[in-house]
Amino acid sequence: MSVTGGVELGSTLSVKSPVYLESTLSVASDSFFDGPIFKLPSGVEASRPANTAPTGSVFFNEETFRFEGLHYLGEGVAKEWLPFGGVIDIDSDTYITAEKTPDDDTLSFYANDATVAKMTMTESHLSVNLDTTITKTLSVNGATKLGNVLSVNGQTDIVGLTQMGNTLSVQGVTFLSSSLSVLGAANLGDKLSVAGDSIMSASLSVSGLTDLKSTLSVGGNTFMTGTLSVLDAVNLGNKLSVAGDSIMSASLSVSGLTDLKSTLSVGGNTFLSGTLSVLQDTNLGSKLSVNGQTFLSNTLSVLGGVQLGNKLSVQDASYFSSSISVAGTADVVSATKLGNILSVSGATTIANSLSVSGTTDILSATKLGDILSVSGATTINNTLSVNSTLDVSGLTRINGTLSVLSSIKTDADSFVNGILSVNGATYINSQLSVNGDVIIDGTANRELFVNTINKHNGETLTINAPTLVVNGNLDVAGTYNTIDVTTSQLFAEDKTIVLGTSDTYILGTEGSPTDPSDGVDEATNNEGGILIAGKPLESKITLFNDTYATNYSITNNGVWEKSFKWNVNQGATNYGHIATDVSTDSSCREDEPFWELKGGAFHLSSTKLNDLGNEVIVKYGLRINANEELEIIKKVGDAATKRVAKFGITSAL
Repeated sequence: MSVTGGVELGSTLSVKSPVYLESTLSVASDSFFDGPIFKLPSGVEASRPANTAPTGSVFFNEETFRFEGLHYLGEGVAKEWLPFGGVIDIDSDTYITAEKTPDDDTLSFYANDATVAKMTMTESHLSVNLDTTITKTLSVNGATKLGNVLSVNGQTDIVGLTQMGNTLSVQGVTFLSSSLSVLGAANLGDKLSVAGDSIMSASLSVSGLTDLKSTLSVGGNTFMTGTLSVLDAVNLGNKLSVAGDSIMSASLSVSGLTDLKSTLSVGGNTFLSGTLSVLQDTNLGSKLSVNGQTFLSNTLSVLGGVQLGNKLSVQDASYFSSSISVAGTADVVSATKLGNILSVSGATTIANSLSVSGTTDILSATKLGDILSVSGATTINNTLSVNSTLDVSGLTRINGTLSVLSSIKTDADSFVNGILSVNGATYINSQLSVNGDVIIDGTANRELFVNTINKHNGETLTINAPTLVVNGNLDVAGTYNTIDVTTSQLFAEDKTIVLGTSDTYILGTEGSPTDPSDGVDEATNNEGGILIAGKPLESKITLFNDTYATNYSITNNGVWEKSFKWNVNQGATNYGHIATDVSTDSSCREDEPFWELKGGAFHLSSTKLNDLGNEVIVKYGLRINANEELEIIKKVGDAATKRVAKFGITSAL
């Protein structure tokens, strides 16, 4: 049955065969389908009907594998195709998906039009990207890893091993029945009782009583404001800060920095493999042995012998009522001020500033790792080696070698009677004189006076500057290369370029004193001109030979020459255009000087505007064709070249 128009049935329509409708089917009453199959429209999203279809239309999306319905979202809002099933609100910005991408097997929770899931759950993993509040008990039977702060307001029982990568803050009593491993800072406001081993790689701050029944291993800073009682060995990998009394009946081994705010009483041997920092007085009744760096910010009083296996670092002023004698190396990391004579008979290494207000005599080698600042007279009778900056504000005399790996700064006179070696920048605020031949003015004038400059070892002398100004004549005894091969343009502003001069050329001789063309014999002008380098590729020559059946090669220099040169030929006596005897004109053609343009055709062009206002190039050219004739050609714009005239007739005259 084919129906092309409207059909109205007042009673039952029973059809036992397929029915095809080419127009709209409208059912005003209920519709019942008893068959096992009810097929809805389906297809890719591009074939889905537009949102102008009736509200409530249904479509199966073959790309997302979901049924979709056309929803009405309110007055003034365009209808929208939204999927069936799942948990989703009316505007589709909050929903739960079981398969965001094909076969990902992941429950994803989205809220408020979020592009990234707030929570995801797979077969083995639950990920929450939100703040989580738990008002009841949280029981975890496996390992718990916290990437940030854990804040607990009530009682917290930890039965198994707990690892914390950041701060753990506990305000009340904390009992641990097993090991506690803290990778970050741990602050305890009250008692901490640990029955097993405790390993801490960062700071532990305890404000109350702490009893340790076994080993305490601390890899980071540890601050204790109360009593620390240790019955067994204590190993500290970093700083130990004690504000009160500390009594140790056994060995104390410190491999890092230790700050003591009060008295440290040690009844036995004490070994420090790292830095010892003391802010108050320290009295030692016996030997102090230090293998690493030692920093003292206040007075050091030693009643017995002092042996230093490494550097001695003094942060404050050091006063010596008598002489200081150093048989080996003395390293000073910070500033040292001496009110009187400093006498050093051995090597002295200074890693920072040395400030001397009086006389300093150094009879042996001296090595400075940083700045040497001398405000008074300084005399060095032997080698002075500076690994960094040498700053001299007073008179300095060095009778031996001065070696500086960095810069030299001087505000006054400096005398070096031996070798001066500087690997870094050198700043001279006054004048530097080398044997009276080389004078460098370090004042505001900043001038260099020198008679001759020779590159050491006879190599190339390079001056890297955007502009080199010469206020006098520039005489070049050798080859003068003025333009780099990569320069694309040469600019000569209102200047004359003189070609073909000789090495005896003197401006202004034998004529006008300002005429640059005077003073040179005409023979020296021969072949003076412009030569453009470059030969074609051998592949291009081969192609030319194959096309025209010729046998040119890259060795035919004259064929590939591109030049515009002046040729003296037989001299000015053969100029034909100034001769009075016409009978000699034929010989003049052979012997007279001439300009020669080689390498190709010669084009004379000019640019004008056509009737449309566009730029057009008008070109006339002179060329030698294949018949050895002289052609004049014309070309206008993009039009083809046309021959205007040609010349090739020869005669006996």
